[in-house]
Amino acid sequence: VVAAQLTLQDFAVFASIEPTEYIDNLFQLESRYGSPRLEEFERIFNREMWHCRELRNFNSMFAIMSGLDKPAVRRLHSTWERVSGKYIRMLEDVQQLVDPSRNMSKYRQHLAEVSQEPPVVPIYPVIRKDLTFSHEGNPTYCDKLVNFEKLRLIAKSVRAVSKLSSAPYEISSMAARSGNLISDALLHMNTFEGGNVATMRKGGRVVQPRKKVYEQALMVRKVKAYLDGLRVVDSESELDRLSYDIEPQQQGYLFVVLQLI
Repeated sequence: VVAAQLTLQDFAVFASIEPTEYIDNLFQLESRYGSPRLEEFERIFNREMWHCRELRNFNSMFAIMSGLDKPAVRRLHSTWERVSGKYIRMLEDVQQLVDPSRNMSKYRQHLAEVSQEPPVVPIYPVIRKDLTFSHEGNPTYCDKLVNFEKLRLIAKSVRAVSKLSSAPYEISSMAARSGNLISDALLHMNTFEGGNVATMRKGGRVVQPRKKVYEQALMVRKVKAYLDGLRVVDSESELDRLSYDIEPQQQGYLFVVLQLI
């Protein structure tokens, strides 16, 4: 349910980004409209795995992986020891997908495969990197003439990104991709505006008992409320403090011996 909510929220913002926002942000044009939705999409990355991958929400997936790779999280050895081997293997599988080597070739190959059937929520830092490389790696003017080849290259990249949001999320398809882990309650709780989420297709799905649907609806509301009120901790010192509150640093053997001396 959390992965589904992250996906729907991310896609609602991603689908609302105007193509001109990428250009405005890249060239720092500071136009009247600006790039408000693109900036909001960038902020989302700092607020958000496996289920996200299955739902093709690579932005939240990458954000979660980045958070788990923080030193403040990696040092929690006692906590990691309690994680099931099954989930450690799932984590390693996702880590391979976002391997930064060879310009994230594995992720790019996977994205090329799934992008044939939108919707997909791509990793924003990769989009930003590619656009910046195209911009800074090519002159805007050549002999005082506009470099239209550069502009065509950037326009092609923007069109490719915009195409990923050309179709709405079909919530019943989300349920199928996640192994039907998404509840019936979520299927009926489409509260997003602007047609970014399609309604459930009829037929082929067994409706759960009303009591269970009601309980799941309460859980969905709690997840939404939690995500809406989520406090983002972007201070490394604050993360370290919280980490040491959970698992205080143990004194090494040598330090204890020196204290005894």
